[in-house]
Amino acid sequence: MKLYEITDALLQVEDLLEAGEDVQDTIDALQLSLEDKIEGLAKVIRNFEASAEAKKNEAKRLKEQAEKDQANADRLKDWIKLNLIMLGKKKVETDLFKITVTKPREKVEVDETRLPDDYFIIKREPISKTELKKLVKEQEIPGVQIVLGEPGLMIK
Repeated sequence: MKLYEITDALLQVEDLLEAGEDVQDTIDALQLSLEDKIEGLAKVIRNFEASAEAKKNEAKRLKEQAEKDQANADRLKDWIKLNLIMLGKKKVETDLFKITVTKPREKVEVDETRLPDDYFIIKREPISKTELKKLVKEQEIPGVQIVLGEPGLMIK
């Protein structure tokens, strides 16, 4: 295969993966040595990893921006509510909006230091798997066993 054909085939693999389709036949059809296929696929893997990282960073940035926007909206709502309460108004109507100060809602405040034990939920949770792994090597624990997982893949 010529270099541009290899590039086109790998781009096709990438496009098929993004479309959620099976790529096994496409990879098998590549007329390359095993090492060349693996190297090409490793490049595609790096592209996906870089794309995933960029998307995670963008999602984090957008989440932070959304939180700032919501905080700003809440501050403005608080200002309107405070001023309407100070003026003794419960309702203001404009051409676009109808703004009403609502009655306070009931809420429950709990002082956990004074709350009787009967009102607590006991959560049953096993100790960490890391700790269980150490303990099961020393003694048999019913319901706990060490098994081999799937082999991993490292790309350097």
